[in-house]
Amino acid sequence: MRILHVIDHIDAGGAQDILLNILRYHPEDVHNYVFFFRPIENDRLKIFRQYAECKLFVFPVILFPKVLIALVRSYKEIRPDIVHAHLEFSCLLTVLLRKILRRLVISIYSIPAQVGPLKKLTLLTCSRFADWVFVGDRIQTTYYSKVNSKISLISLGSSYKDWYRKNNKSRAQWRREFGFEPEETLLLHIGRFVPEKGHVLAMEIARELLTRGQAIKIIFIGYGNRSYYQKLIALRDTLNLTQEVIFVFTMDIYPWLYCVDGFLSTCINENMGVVIYDAVSAGLPVFSRDTGTIREVIKHGRNGLLTNSRKQLVDYIDSYFRNGARSVSYDSDKYNNEKIIPRYYQTYTHVLAN
Repeated sequence: MRILHVIDHIDAGGAQDILLNILRYHPEDVHNYVFFFRPIENDRLKIFRQYAECKLFVFPVILFPKVLIALVRSYKEIRPDIVHAHLEFSCLLTVLLRKILRRLVISIYSIPAQVGPLKKLTLLTCSRFADWVFVGDRIQTTYYSKVNSKISLISLGSSYKDWYRKNNKSRAQWRREFGFEPEETLLLHIGRFVPEKGHVLAMEIARELLTRGQAIKIIFIGYGNRSYYQKLIALRDTLNLTQEVIFVFTMDIYPWLYCVDGFLSTCINENMGVVIYDAVSAGLPVFSRDTGTIREVIKHGRNGLLTNSRKQLVDYIDSYFRNGARSVSYDSDKYNNEKIIPRYYQTYTHVLAN
């Protein structure tokens, strides 16, 4: 089976991660090829190039005609059995090539409840031209079923368990390596340095916790907009949080998930970040804004606490750690990529068979 993956969004970490895992767990008889029509960060590019089965096409152009021509040439060279488009604009691009493509699989991730014009156009186009639609959020089942009856509901997943099995350091060892004491309380926030990830809200939470006598440190892991990052540094200094707020530039997030005490998500409008699945797999309590379809994974009061009120979010975190951090109830293996990714290949096989 030859699969051509098309991806357009330079900042779509979730889509890139699921693609990386599809490549990582591919069966022996599957050949994966990747078409980016916008360049990606060098670090991620190096990761993609690690996979021998992946022939990577990267076009540093966003002009639509050039992208279209490049994709046609790639398709003719590869002759894939299936084209798997990973995001909205790439879906629209590939459906335009429907007459020359033998198979087309449309995959649309993290569609919010408020479907915007571009997503509506994508769905309507896919309903006419696509062979199959992958949907990562069960809450959208009713809407999608009205658009296209050929639907496969597959959630995103995490490779944390795979890392954990290979890990040979204790939690205390990782903490010492990162410069933290065993008794310190650490919250982790993962997301690109862009306003919609809610870093300002997270720092306001850290400040409020400090005024209540809770010296909880928040570790921000991310990459991206340097000018916005400098603004965050200035805000941290203004709020006198130089000891409580730590910024880390890394893509190796699993050791951090292993050694912290909780996960904080303050995204403003994100539907469901892949890092939520990572936090679940690591067995961490999740303190989050109640956005998108997060309730599909995080059950309030059971494995996390959800609210759109800043005061309530501060209250939840304060109470949780002041009264003694308790264990959370998780099926932490549910979203293991070793279980999730085979479902993609099963759908590929089903599409080809039909």
